[in-house]
Amino acid sequence: MAIEADLRQRGDRLYFSTDLEEWVVTGHSEMVTMLKHSDIRVVSPIPSTAPGQQPDPRAEALLRKLEAHELLLLDGPGHRRLRRALAPAFLPAAVDRLGPRITTMARNLVDARAATGQVEVLDEIAAPLVRMTVATALGVPEQDREEFDTLARKISKIFLYSTPHWSPDALTQAETGMAGLTALVGRLADDRRAQPRDDLISTLVNDPDPAQALSMEEIVVNL
Repeated sequence: MAIEADLRQRGDRLYFSTDLEEWVVTGHSEMVTMLKHSDIRVVSPIPSTAPGQQPDPRAEALLRKLEAHELLLLDGPGHRRLRRALAPAFLPAAVDRLGPRITTMARNLVDARAATGQVEVLDEIAAPLVRMTVATALGVPEQDREEFDTLARKISKIFLYSTPHWSPDALTQAETGMAGLTALVGRLADDRRAQPRDDLISTLVNDPDPAQALSMEEIVVNL
């Protein structure tokens, strides 16, 4: 990718990317300072569907939904509320329980590509492993994993890589993916309210404080 090549060639830890049309921070200390600075906020330009065109209203609706519910884009009480709700999934004991299953999934992905003699690590190993790990942590049943993965990939076409332009097809797929994933998680949430299990969906939808419970949109955006 042109962006990756640019990062390799530059020594800057903070610079404005003309490809992304936004600031890029790559240094650890610079990122820590930025994240802790109370005056720094995320301000996302509304994407268009092509260079030179006006911002797309459908893109704005998706972007505003992301900005309103995404943990990493929120500050203050909103951020703390989401972090408190999601924290159980990242406690050491929870991560340790997932470890063996993540190892098995990673080995299966590598073994599946071994026979071909070549692999695209990001698309064929890393990205699928992330989606599978999220599905496992959430408690998505095996029979729903393929649907979950398909819907997550539709959304990732827009949100995986930052870009000032969203193609009409990618935008339509993201809308379809968001709606489908919200419906799927909603079905699972109903099931976990009736029969809680040891998974993140059960934790999120059975919060003892109703005022702190997350909405379906909040859960889906933060997957």
